[in-house]
Amino acid sequence: MYRIVSYRIVRHDIDMKKIKKYHNLTYTVFFTHKYNSRKKRNFKIHKMLRSLITAFLLVNYLSLDVFGAKTPESRLISRNLRRKRRNLGKKSKKESHDGDDDDGISRCTKETVYGSVEEIINCVSSEVDLENSDSAQAKAADWILDKDKYPFSTDSEEGVYQVIQRYVLAVYYYSTGGDTWIQCKAVTNDSPSDCDAAITRFYTGRDNFLSAADECYWFSIGCQNGIVTDIRLAGNNNLTGTIPPEIGELVHLEDLDLFRNDIGGQIPSEIGNLKKLKFMDATLNAFTGTIPDTMFELTELSHLDLKANQLTGSLPDKFNRLSDLKFIYLSKNQFTGSLPSSLGGSVPMMSNVKIISLTENQFTGPIPDTWYGGLPNLETLDITDNSLTGNLSPEIKNWGSLRVLFMDKNRFSGMLPSELSTENMPGLKSIFMSDNNFTGAIPSGLCDVTVLKDDDKVEDASCLKR
Repeated sequence: MYRIVSYRIVRHDIDMKKIKKYHNLTYTVFFTHKYNSRKKRNFKIHKMLRSLITAFLLVNYLSLDVFGAKTPESRLISRNLRRKRRNLGKKSKKESHDGDDDDGISRCTKETVYGSVEEIINCVSSEVDLENSDSAQAKAADWILDKDKYPFSTDSEEGVYQVIQRYVLAVYYYSTGGDTWIQCKAVTNDSPSDCDAAITRFYTGRDNFLSAADECYWFSIGCQNGIVTDIRLAGNNNLTGTIPPEIGELVHLEDLDLFRNDIGGQIPSEIGNLKKLKFMDATLNAFTGTIPDTMFELTELSHLDLKANQLTGSLPDKFNRLSDLKFIYLSKNQFTGSLPSSLGGSVPMMSNVKIISLTENQFTGPIPDTWYGGLPNLETLDITDNSLTGNLSPEIKNWGSLRVLFMDKNRFSGMLPSELSTENMPGLKSIFMSDNNFTGAIPSGLCDVTVLKDDDKVEDASCLKR
């Protein structure tokens, strides 16, 4: 008969020079009453005594009971020990992100292989956030260290990255008020699972957040080969709070959909680490501040939708770095300044852009000359309700793919150029130009186009006159 008592020693910031060999190991003590030989018995007795002595020393050192459960005193010691951050965790966030490699493996993934979960957390989050017991980072750390039942390993880069993405998603959950989400929040005794198939039929993940399942099965999370590539927390799920800077650790993220929630604060600069991001939709939230310059490092981004927020400031003149952009929606914010000339840059040409929507902002000045030559595939331009001025250039003929032009409620002046015609733009259907200072007549090349204008300022085309 055998009785087995096993316990796991989780590394705290103790003197590793003295007990380095016990770091992150599992010790099993065997009590046996049956031996086949004297030699074997002596060996097992020796092994048993050695294990018991080791356990006794470590139990006393860490204030743990013999079954690994923490006493009230040990919880206080553990909390204090976690606050003693190692140098690895004290590196600034800027240093952390400057260390990201082009191969998509973050610095923390590489530097914490074979490390403990606590080392990984210290690397990902700042010391200040982890010491604040009310922060999303501290709550996520407590969850993954003390409550999470998912078995993971840190003896490979893949294992470390899984710990990182699981922890980051937990930080994201707490940072956006996860306990008040409408759907699929963490299960507690007071809130049983509400994440049924009817709710999650459009999502890959169908488990509640922070469940014991693999994080790839959590609600709204999509993965490829165990790596998180999609976060689709859209659809009025009552997300509040802010996006945490830790999101920059999800270096394989391709799709970030936060449509129709109430997330506020600034867009974190760490979003610039998401080099594989292709789709971002944060429509109808409460983001403030400016668009961070680091967002223009997302060279694979094709869909950017930030409309209906409270963003301010001028747009960085760096759009030509985003040569894959197809859809740009920045309407209904509080942007100011001139339109960025780089959005129509010729080196490289923004040949993929199809839709630009900048309505209901406070932009001033003319349409940049670079736009006329650098947007050959533009289909829809919506610059309604700004304070834009100047004349339309004859080079507008280069917009050969244009279908709809919204430019009402501005301060444009002069005559419409004759180059604005269906001969140059065979797909053109509608032009909205009222509430401006245009003069003259509608060019005859627009006879087949619906034109909304100020009748007291602009005459109909000669082909439309009776």
